[in-house]
Amino acid sequence: MSNLFISIHNDDESLYGSYLIQRLKPLVVVVTDGQQHLEKFGVPIQQRRDETIEAMKILEPAEVRFSGIPDTCFDKDVFIKALKDLNFTGGIVFAPATEGGNPHHDIISQVAEECFGETSLVLYYGTYGPNRVTPIGELKIIGTEEEREKKHQSLQCYTSQLKINPRFFEENDFGPEYISFNRIQNA
Repeated sequence: MSNLFISIHNDDESLYGSYLIQRLKPLVVVVTDGQQHLEKFGVPIQQRRDETIEAMKILEPAEVRFSGIPDTCFDKDVFIKALKDLNFTGGIVFAPATEGGNPHHDIISQVAEECFGETSLVLYYGTYGPNRVTPIGELKIIGTEEEREKKHQSLQCYTSQLKINPRFFEENDFGPEYISFNRIQNA
């Protein structure tokens, strides 16, 4: 495998990295499972995994794996172990940027640098839009019409999101995706 896309939650890969995934075909790793979806909304963890598998068939990555850590976990050491267990070296690692919005994203941002910073190029994808991505080294990725359509189709796989937000499909932006060379946010 030559590239790695770290998705902290099921659906982050489709929301924030679908153009990268379509172009680079990285290994996609979903770090946490939807324990909160199960507890709050009755959505089975396997349903969340199945939704991701179907979404990745649309985006056509080389492979998708699940670390299986409950999304109620905020233990940095647990995340480090899960990522080191991948035995990934070389290539590009895409990790969520530190943006101060979701604590899981921020932890994985730090962990990715610790786990892969010496052996791989770590780039950080934005999850809260262009105003939150560190401007230094920012890259804007604009999807083609076909890539935007596949992103839309992949998001349609996440029917469990409708239990959380009935406007999930309407509210997701199909504009550019953003990556940065820096994990720390200056917002």
